[in-house]
Amino acid sequence: MESEDGLDRHISPNPLVTQFALDWDDGTHQEFERLEMPKLLLEKGRPRVLYLAALPSGESAEHSFNIAVPLHH
Repeated sequence: MESEDGLDRHISPNPLVTQFALDWDDGTHQEFERLEMPKLLLEKGRPRVLYLAALPSGESAEHSFNIAVPLHH
């Protein structure tokens, strides 16, 4: 979504910036129904970690969890 004033919003021309999937360090690929609620951990004013709430895809997905993505400069 985009907004000039923070109140009136419209859908962005390119709303999807990434697929809802991750490739883990062990080589497995996991798809998600949702990756949402992004939060940034700032250290000395610089973003260091991106946190996302994740809900795996599939009928066996009973629990959501948080993902921490380290950000390197």
